[in-house]
Formats: sequence, C-alpha cells, structure tokens
Amino acid sequence: MGNNICDILHEDAVKRVKSYLVNDEEILKYVQLNKIFANFSRIKILLALEKEKLCVCDIGHILNMEQSAVSHQLRILKENNLIVPIKDGKVIFYTLRDKEIINYIRRTL
Repeated sequence: MGNNICDILHEDAVKRVKSYLVNDEEILKYVQLNKIFANFSRIKILLALEKEKLCVCDIGHILNMEQSAVSHQLRILKENNLIVPIKDGKVIFYTLRDKEIINYIRRTL
C-alpha cells in the first residue's frame, strides 16, 4: 500500500475529525504562547502586572531580580503583545495588554 499506515481508511471519521481540528496557524500561536509561559520569571511578572502598572525597578524589587533580567523578560513579553509600555515622564510603566491572559495562567496553575 505504499506510504499508507494501514490498509483500511475510515473516510467519514477522518473527514469529521479533519473538519474539527484547529488550523496549523492557530496551533502554532498556542505553542508560541506556551513557550513564553514556560519561564518562571515571565509568569511572575504577568501576575504582578495583574494588580498594578509597574516600572522595571518596581518589578525587580518585587521579584528580587536584576534590572537587566527584568528588562529582558519585559522585552519578550512586549514582543509577544502580552504587555504594553506606558511612558509617564521619564519612567516607563508596563501593564497587561489583556487581563484574559491572567485567567489562562490561573486556570493552568
């Protein structure tokens, strides 16, 4: 039978399941999002931002992290549209783009 795995194909079942499956692009978005969540510091930052808009120094103090490490994690979160920078004079505060992300994190904790 060439490259087929089995001799019998249940076409109706295959068709139903294929129509139900999420498209590859959506699955890739999910995988990328979960890669972001696979980091302890990023989860802690997102949970902190649930309560308050915070600057890099605030976050560093709350999480006991160096400013450079916080900045690195914030850059990743910003690049993935999870947080929004808000400039207030010389200080940049960060806030969640969508609080629904916290519901997702809390459900998976």
